[in-house]
Amino acid sequence: MEEILKVIEKVKERAEKFRDTLSHNEFATRYALIDPLLRALGWDTEDPSKVVPELSTNQGTPDYALYWEGKPIAMLEAKSLGTNLEKFIDIGFKYCWKNRVGYFVITNGDRWALFDISKMGGEKVFDVSILSDPPGRVARRLLALWYPAVPEIEGMPEPLIKTNETQSDKRIEEIKSKEKFTDLLKQNLKYKSPPIKIILPNGEVIENPHHWIKIIKYFAEKLDKRFLPLFYPGSTSNYVINFKPVHPDGGKFYNPEKVGDVWIEKSWNSNQIVKISAHIFKLLGFSPDDVLIEW
Repeated sequence: MEEILKVIEKVKERAEKFRDTLSHNEFATRYALIDPLLRALGWDTEDPSKVVPELSTNQGTPDYALYWEGKPIAMLEAKSLGTNLEKFIDIGFKYCWKNRVGYFVITNGDRWALFDISKMGGEKVFDVSILSDPPGRVARRLLALWYPAVPEIEGMPEPLIKTNETQSDKRIEEIKSKEKFTDLLKQNLKYKSPPIKIILPNGEVIENPHHWIKIIKYFAEKLDKRFLPLFYPGSTSNYVINFKPVHPDGGKFYNPEKVGDVWIEKSWNSNQIVKISAHIFKLLGFSPDDVLIEW
């Protein structure tokens, strides 16, 4: 998951930096934006058993055919950055209908949309924008195309945390005057207790954590296990949460505690825990700016 997030961030940077060039060049868009994401999702663009570019069919030539066990499972149409994709969707549907391929993907390097052609009229599975949507949200939707998960292509995976559906937009409006979580990143919290409430944009509330480490325990209980182990932000040598109390090099956690069926490393100070939490919010598809706190 973290590798996919890194690629999404890199693709976003390229799209913003080279927007003018890529908006006039489909092949450059494919090379710079589309191919890296396909590879991150497990579709090796250099392996003809997985990806066949420019496949000739009776209905035209899709830019990519994605193969599973010798048969195409999805057709992918690529366009240059910024292209309005709507007028090309019907063409892609024809590729799939006539060739009995179950799924159609269309992308301009920023917007990615997946359709289930087996459903009447071609049912949209997801439609997401790398430039406009939070990276975590983009990653969760693109995981529907994760190669190890095929041939069962499904919609957005279960949320990484269990949300409280009873919380409403009205509740969010009531607390908009509260402090933003990102404000904590600018403070020295060494002698400060955690806020009494942390309010996520979906209405989920972390109440009365008492100690900073309780926030990490909360996430350890809620995070989907598919997205573990969790590294400390920017590190490749220290885990925050793992299935065993050991770091990647085999070294033991300095201060371990088991939470459910995972282990957390507790040897973080308050500022580090805030940094870890901000990282987790991004994984969940939330901007830390949209997470509110109440003292």
